Amino acid sequence: GSLPANTTVVYNVDATTGKETLTYYNHSGTPVNWDYEIYVPIKFGYKWKTFTQEFKIHVNENAGTPAGR
Repeated sequence: GSLPANTTVVYNVDATTGKETLTYYNHSGTPVNWDYEIYVPIKFGYKWKTFTQEFKIHVNENAGTPAGR
């Protein structure tokens, strides 16, 4: 499905180390009140075939935020 409103996912490669990161931003300013999971399909390929693998990312509740209010 689509990302929630006011969120983005950014892919970045560190020019010095070559380390790749995928960062999820919540621009709405609302805290994470409960655990949830994000499913990200990643497509990668070779000359002979392209693969898509779905990765599950677990997001923990923000400690100290009142849940369910």
